[in-house]
Amino acid sequence: MGRNLHFSRPALGLGLCLLAPLLQADEGEPAASHTLSFGSYYGEGDFGENRDTRIVYLPFSYEYSRDGWRWSASLPWLRISGPGDVLLNIGGVTRPDQPQREPERDNVATSGAGDLLLRATRELDPWSESAPFIDLAVEVKLPLADETQGLGTGARDYALQSDLYQVWGNTTVFLTLGYRWRGKSDWFDGLQDSASVSLGWSRPVLQEAGANAWSWGLIYDYREAASLLSSDIHELLPYLNWSPAGAWSVMAYATRGFSRDSIDVAAGLQLNYRW
Repeated sequence: MGRNLHFSRPALGLGLCLLAPLLQADEGEPAASHTLSFGSYYGEGDFGENRDTRIVYLPFSYEYSRDGWRWSASLPWLRISGPGDVLLNIGGVTRPDQPQREPERDNVATSGAGDLLLRATRELDPWSESAPFIDLAVEVKLPLADETQGLGTGARDYALQSDLYQVWGNTTVFLTLGYRWRGKSDWFDGLQDSASVSLGWSRPVLQEAGANAWSWGLIYDYREAASLLSSDIHELLPYLNWSPAGAWSVMAYATRGFSRDSIDVAAGLQLNYRW
């Protein structure tokens, strides 16, 4: 049995993080496989301010898997509109109680390419039949986004992540632990390293010819504040996955935030093709 992470979505509270886990098991998985993914995401929230920020995020991703390794690259197009005080992947960078920062501005809208994410993942073999699957990943963020337009920090980031999956009957439970080291930005002050935790489960809805054609689940996200001006993030994400054919899958999801700096509401869709 193999597993692949084909769910690449932004969990936007004050920041943006990619790649929440979803287990997709395949019997007789080939030695090598390729996956193309295209996503669309829309979210809005006030992030502790008196006006909303709206974010559109359209990532395109490619993943190559072979011999227990996965290598992936993801490049998004994004648009941010609002008062100009929310930074992607970071969150609030201006607060009304920070007099040294710029005064409140009229709504602005910026758009363009985002940062390039490169990731390498190693799938570890379980030590027994009842043991969980474990994946270890390292990620590098290359700063391609225009920091002068508020689309990125202009600095390189590094991250480590561990994914654990345990199957009980028809239910898969997964846990993700991560830590991100943020590079020093010449444009934004107060950036800091932070940890993240995601806990969720997946369960089939309908089964056709032995394949899980429909599945659904729920993910809880916690992320430490990525900036001295922001707070921790708490979000819930229900999702529904449909695999109409062996090579194709479609996922729809929503996000609801529960802390001051979380996204208020968001929705997204992702299409995957694997061969």
